[in-house]
Amino acid sequence: MWYLHSLAFGLWASYLSKFSPFTTNCGDYYGKILHGNKENGVIEFLGIPYAKPPIHDLRFSDPQEPKCNRKDRYVFDKYSHACPQLNFPVSNELTDIHFVRTERTSEDCLYLNMWVPKGGKLFPVIVFFHGGDFLRGTAMSDMYNGSYLSFTTKSIVITINYRLNVFGFAQSYQDINIHGNMGLKDQQMALKWINKNIYAFGGDKNKVTIFGIGSGAASVSAHLYAKDSFSYYTGAIMFSGHMANVKYTKYFKAVQKYTEKLTEKLGCIKKRFSPLDEMKCLRKKYAYEIIKVAESIYRDTYGFNSPFVISTKDNSFFKKDLTSKFITSNRYLAGFNTKAKILLGHTNDEGALDLLSKHYYNDFYLDKKTHKFYLKISNQSYDKIVYDVVRRLHLTPIYYELMKDSYNNITSNERKVIKMFTDLFTDCDLKKFVYQRLAFLNESTHVFRLNKSSTIKYKELNSWLGVTSKETIEYIFGLPFRYPNKYPKEKVNDEQKFSFKMMELIGNFSKNWTFDKQWFTSNLTTFKERIAKGPNGLGKYIIRESKFDKEHQNGLDGIVEFLGIPYALPPLGFLRFEDPVEFSPCNDENVFVSTDYPKACPQIDINSSGKIKDKYTIDVKNTSEDCLMLNLWKPKDKTNLPVLVFFHDGDFLRGSASLDMYNGSYLSEKTQSIVITVNYRLNVFGFAQSYGGINIHGNMGLKDQQMALRWINQNIYAFGGDKNKVTIFGIGSGAASVSAHLYAERSFPFYTGAIMFSGHMANFKYTKHFRTVQSYTEKLIERVGCRKRRRFDLEMECFKEKYAYQIKNEAEKIYKELKNNEYGSPFTISSKDYYFFRKDLTNNLIGRKRNLSGFNPNAKILLGHTGNEGALDLLKYHYHETIFYDKKTKKYNLRVSNAIYEKILHDVVKRLHLSDYEGVIKNGYMNISKNKEKVIRMYSDLFTDCDLKKFVFDRLRSGNKVSHVLMLNKSSTVSTKEKYPWLGATSEETIEYAFGNPFRHPEQYSKKTIEEEKEFSSKVMELIGNFTKTWTFDSQWKTSDFSTFKERVGRNAKFLEKYIISESNIDPSPCYLFEYVFKNSIIR
Repeated sequence: MWYLHSLAFGLWASYLSKFSPFTTNCGDYYGKILHGNKENGVIEFLGIPYAKPPIHDLRFSDPQEPKCNRKDRYVFDKYSHACPQLNFPVSNELTDIHFVRTERTSEDCLYLNMWVPKGGKLFPVIVFFHGGDFLRGTAMSDMYNGSYLSFTTKSIVITINYRLNVFGFAQSYQDINIHGNMGLKDQQMALKWINKNIYAFGGDKNKVTIFGIGSGAASVSAHLYAKDSFSYYTGAIMFSGHMANVKYTKYFKAVQKYTEKLTEKLGCIKKRFSPLDEMKCLRKKYAYEIIKVAESIYRDTYGFNSPFVISTKDNSFFKKDLTSKFITSNRYLAGFNTKAKILLGHTNDEGALDLLSKHYYNDFYLDKKTHKFYLKISNQSYDKIVYDVVRRLHLTPIYYELMKDSYNNITSNERKVIKMFTDLFTDCDLKKFVYQRLAFLNESTHVFRLNKSSTIKYKELNSWLGVTSKETIEYIFGLPFRYPNKYPKEKVNDEQKFSFKMMELIGNFSKNWTFDKQWFTSNLTTFKERIAKGPNGLGKYIIRESKFDKEHQNGLDGIVEFLGIPYALPPLGFLRFEDPVEFSPCNDENVFVSTDYPKACPQIDINSSGKIKDKYTIDVKNTSEDCLMLNLWKPKDKTNLPVLVFFHDGDFLRGSASLDMYNGSYLSEKTQSIVITVNYRLNVFGFAQSYGGINIHGNMGLKDQQMALRWINQNIYAFGGDKNKVTIFGIGSGAASVSAHLYAERSFPFYTGAIMFSGHMANFKYTKHFRTVQSYTEKLIERVGCRKRRRFDLEMECFKEKYAYQIKNEAEKIYKELKNNEYGSPFTISSKDYYFFRKDLTNNLIGRKRNLSGFNPNAKILLGHTGNEGALDLLKYHYHETIFYDKKTKKYNLRVSNAIYEKILHDVVKRLHLSDYEGVIKNGYMNISKNKEKVIRMYSDLFTDCDLKKFVFDRLRSGNKVSHVLMLNKSSTVSTKEKYPWLGATSEETIEYAFGNPFRHPEQYSKKTIEEEKEFSSKVMELIGNFTKTWTFDSQWKTSDFSTFKERVGRNAKFLEKYIISESNIDPSPCYLFEYVFKNSIIR
């Protein structure tokens, strides 16, 4: 660009004959005529300023509008400088298409280039943001020359320079001095300039499409979230990039930390310096000094992106915090531009460029005969690359094998690595974006995959590269037309044809944002994309189909399924060990994609059931601290529905609402109720408690459940539910949770009914004295290296900064130490806290009238248990002594000899600290003939039945309140149980029948028994459904009195129809001892 003085106009008349003037608000702009005559050609403007130079006092500031004078005249015939580049990792022209030499850079770089078709008006406008990972690159590169794209598409093509790396993406603490995301603000300023001035060049400001490749595509996706940008465009094209990727975006606090480090290394942080002094210091530094320090910080940063990239939170571009939109399991799209017309694209081998840029040079070699470079990755090198990827992603070592397993179906190591990088930086984000647009907006997305490798001569040396974004740039910007000599003569014609088709595709989209009907789009199960494999590939509509990563179908047309609805903020970072925080702000713009099960909360792996797989065991890769979500099933088009809220089992150590066995689809259909299953924090993350309950309050897992109940109370109307008809339901530790809510006054308004199967909190398996939980927590703090001489604030800061696996590993060690001496977990319900129970429950649980004070007197209650619940505990503690494999029958049998029985009895007594009462306990089971039945009965009494009977008796005594009890005593014929016939009826049956497993998985049963199993399951679900509707019982269901315990028995479907009532002693003698033990354990 140069200023044309009026006195010199005549001297330049001959030169200017090749230019065409356009009158704008800022004067006359002269552009050079290309590709034809004055009637038919393209006019080129190089280096138009759209903002003031960001130098001196404007360095690190948001862009400012340029000065304008209608009387000025400018000639735009020369590219401007590129913005300062950060060339670490070391790059050059051979390995990086975005490399720019330092002498071609300057901070005075906020310019755009424009190509305008000659002889028309109201042209569509294509605005292009270049790639380069926000480290380097420029719109002034010849590869982005838009002349042929403009000529072919009859569109105005604009390419934009914007600030990069530290100059464009630094951010100071609290955005005081450096707001962050200035590079995106530059782009927004350019869009604003275009909106105000494009009419002068014959452009239509209402037909603007923003387009980017790589980090340019990430920029486009950022503008889809920036409300101030919405009015400047209608269409959006993203090729090979999205901001929701580790390569292009960082948590705002991380960017701020690196900026602080930069300021310090430059000597601009001093004791007496104010923030204003720091900025003055930074602005006085030479650009090369800042770049040098930024490169050193990058060198010390072991990750996949620059320290200075898009920040998830700012007050000037996004004007909000986007963090939760990208870190939760189901990214929600509040503030997303739902009116934008979108085209997505990617290439077949995009990861090859990332392989190059990460400098695995040992894997490349030059063949001296062919003079070509080849990629060869040995098994050892492949292992190193995978390990390096895992480290750069800051994943735990377990992900090393998981990552390798994901690509085992690919035979060559070279293809494995390229595919891994392609998935990591491009394809996974693209598929996620397509799926979510479809799921939350019912908007289909057209996807294009470029699978044609270029025959350009320089690529002959690196034919292994395959198809990357180099091809995208090459064909869309018409390189075969601009430089035909770069291709073999026999290939030029084909290359030009393909390039023309690519430009035509972009042009057609920019004109009307519509697609041909032959271009099929994805549905919720199948990802579909249009493929271009060769010169004629775009002449046909070749559609490729593949499966999305997950699909959840329940097979019930009348049931609507919502998976992974967040009810609280993710308890990450500073929210770890805190009480749950309500998911807010909630407004009409929030849109959620609820189609994937959420990840389970971190688990404690006890691995104690021998060869029998624990149904609650969950793979580490399917766990995350970001887990506070619920799943919901509802009958379609129904209102005023009762609501059944289920808390899963797992002894507060493990388990998840996302397990298939808790799929509530059939339970919802059979009961005509809304069924909700809730994830909540477990083990140390949910039940640790520091001394005094000051820093870690304790019982956070129960608070999570309470927060979920609050969310249901506030939102269930939107799903057709009745908030006044809520029943909470749990099995095992889930039942213990239900009993806890019966004591928590703040939970009372959120439910009316309560169902407890095989569990109660008044048991040492589920509850510990608050001082015991606190002592284990203090031990854990010390073991993870966070003891800070009683500086609680520093201890908590350290504790929250540890990796989850570090805390979990130490907690598992503490559990294993405890496991051989006591029952239960070190981190379980605490008998006292100030935030959930908000009182000390110790006396309520051990006193003579333990259920009177603070208990919910208005709750409607249904109790249940099974005939052989203790069998699961026998497996847990004595598998190796009692289980043997019969090779003839191919079944696992239970055998308890007299010696083994004595050993088990002694172990129980030792754990219960009842050495003086071993004989009494033994006599309590003398009436049972078989040792194995004695042991199972003893464990059933110890962990389930005694507490259930005590609860029934206490309710009678506390106000003559009767309790209806159901015993499920039907053993399942499910195929997974065939090898363990002795197990009998346990809580696994309760889950199986209550959640309709015979209907959901009939293949797991024999043809002989499936109908019987379905009938029984149907009866169990019907029983639960009837309770949730009215909380009343038939008069035939007899209840206990002060002398006799009565319960309804379900051995088969007919038993449930006939109301078979069993009677027994209200309080058998061993229960006195077990209550005594619990009392002592609570006091201890």
